[in-house]
Amino acid sequence: MRAVPYALIVASLVGAAGCASGNRPPARARPPAVAVAPLSVDDAHFAETVHGLLVDGSPTLDRQARLGGAVRRQLAHATERLRARERERGVASLFGALYLVRAGELTPGMLDGSSSEALALAVEAVAARGDEGRSAALYELQKLAAPAGPAARDADEHLAALERWAEETTSTGAGDAERAGAEQRRKAARSLLLPTDDGVKDAVGSAARWIDAGIELQERMRERRDDRPRREDALESIRAVTSGAATIAAIFLRHGDAAGAHEALSRAPAERVAPPGLVLALQRAARGEAAAWRDLLELFARPERPDDESGLDRSLVRAAAFGVAIEAYRKSPAEPEVAMHLSSALAGLGMVEVAPLVLADAAEKSHDARLVGAMLEAVGASIAREEADGDPQSARRTFAASSRLLATAERAEFSGKLTPSPSRLRLLGAGTDARAGELSAAKANLALALAREPLADAKALLAEIERAQGNRDAALALYREVAASPEARSDRGLEAEARVAVAQLLDEAGSKGADAELSLAAQAAVEARRVARSAHEVSRAERLLARVLDRTSDPAGAARARERALLAARASPRDLATTVLEAVAHAYVARDLASARKAAAQMVGAGLHDDEIVYAALWLQSLERELGAKPDGTAALLFDRVEPGASWPARLTAFARGQLGEVELTAAARTAAQRTEATFYRALARRAKGEADAATPALREVAAAPTLSLVETQIARGLLAPRRP
Repeated sequence: MRAVPYALIVASLVGAAGCASGNRPPARARPPAVAVAPLSVDDAHFAETVHGLLVDGSPTLDRQARLGGAVRRQLAHATERLRARERERGVASLFGALYLVRAGELTPGMLDGSSSEALALAVEAVAARGDEGRSAALYELQKLAAPAGPAARDADEHLAALERWAEETTSTGAGDAERAGAEQRRKAARSLLLPTDDGVKDAVGSAARWIDAGIELQERMRERRDDRPRREDALESIRAVTSGAATIAAIFLRHGDAAGAHEALSRAPAERVAPPGLVLALQRAARGEAAAWRDLLELFARPERPDDESGLDRSLVRAAAFGVAIEAYRKSPAEPEVAMHLSSALAGLGMVEVAPLVLADAAEKSHDARLVGAMLEAVGASIAREEADGDPQSARRTFAASSRLLATAERAEFSGKLTPSPSRLRLLGAGTDARAGELSAAKANLALALAREPLADAKALLAEIERAQGNRDAALALYREVAASPEARSDRGLEAEARVAVAQLLDEAGSKGADAELSLAAQAAVEARRVARSAHEVSRAERLLARVLDRTSDPAGAARARERALLAARASPRDLATTVLEAVAHAYVARDLASARKAAAQMVGAGLHDDEIVYAALWLQSLERELGAKPDGTAALLFDRVEPGASWPARLTAFARGQLGEVELTAAARTAAQRTEATFYRALARRAKGEADAATPALREVAAAPTLSLVETQIARGLLAPRRP
């Protein structure tokens, strides 16, 4: 969620009924002060556990145990992402863990030694941004996680250094308002990640001093017009007066504490600058009025304007919006707008697998096909994004949590009315399962999808699974259904792909008919090229034509098709990556060093991702070594562009450069796909040493691996296949 300019909050609320500061809301409930051993929460139960925490905030010992377990599990997710050098996702995930905890709920047992790594890695990223407040909070949490030993002493040293830095940077030449503003921002940022009563009290106190300093400077400017303060001080005083009350409210609302916010804005100095409408909205929310929480959510979750110069820290407002969204959801779980806001915030905080459960609560009460379709689309986009970000397990957890939403979407009243359809979402989930090697789960979801909608894409994926499981006849029948499907008539590229697969299977079985299928595939690819209307469509059609020509023994025609595909692909980084990888993979199998170098060179300076360029470099390097050719430097240039660290592309690069052994590479593989890749690249290393026979068993293992859609699987099959005359 993004920040809203304070001016919009004022404009929306200042016209509301006046502040009834004499009617203070009741004191807020406090969670138990007793430390409770965290419940053990695994990935399979994480989404359900967090959803339960969002639904019910009752301060019970049971909830405290579940909260501790959920925080530990989310910190483990943050650690995995930070280790993999996914800094933005890792830091967001750590923030998500801490945002689940509210003032008074943090206990020493909630953080343990295993939490220390996440905190240490996150503080590196946060400190690099110059974020002193959050850095201080993370150092204090490190001390809580490991109160004795070198880590605690190191945290104390960093905290002392931060204090010295704060004093040095705000003392020279700064006025009272500027110093107060800098302190307020540090304390507010610290309070977001340090969920303690003292942290909130500290932040609110610094905000009050900021408001005081701003009011005092403005009064002095009115009384002594010839006394012109520094520009920085004058701007800070304006921010304090216009944004101070909302800042205090946001500090409390991050913890869902409308009563505390109302009480603070009813006291000096905040009462002098607080919009009456904001105070009233907080008072109503503190009384438990669902509409008031929805109003606050609408205000704090609005998109910010590019020209916003208010003093509101955007991270503070986003944190407040998350706290408000939780309270609004507890009051109105079936409200679609609330559910969409909360699900979006959860995704932004690295807990995307919880979002489908939140959406399901609203979907089950809805009869609006457009709304339910939008929810399916949001979940599908999240699954695709998580897998694209290299976290297939998160994608699988997200799909697994979608069962209730899918059950609602498959009600008879929504039949044929949803875009995307439930079957499309099941296909997406099945693809994620299949690429993770979970073929039984993938087949089960494909069966459910096909029972409702005869999707050609679903049949193609099922055919690929049947092929991987050795069921050649079943795969052939399915590919033929795809080639004859209505979708293939409108998308000739789909037909070409299916017919090439049929030809491959017939060749493998030694059966007749492959040439006829390839002839039809060529016609379909040519037609797909003729009707192509975009660079993406042109590139795809030319790649398909190249595959057909390769199998019909026309290497010159295939080479020309790949050249045209590369030209068209330059319009899109993703198309370029796909086209280059396919070209280099083919060149490796065909032992065509010149073509491999020419295609791989297209990636140099193209700004592609590490997990794209590393594979082209690996295949090119392997081919050069196998042929005994002197490297031309292209592979080295590509390896140089891979960021060092613990990510999988970095591990593969280290292995290619001899800095990581086979055992270490295998140990570094976190997913089924990575384990298959590790086996493949160990085999290539043997081939590069002239030990082709020794590499064959590993290549057979890769060719039959249950992890689908890996280029390595296609290369292994190509290396093992008998040469077509």
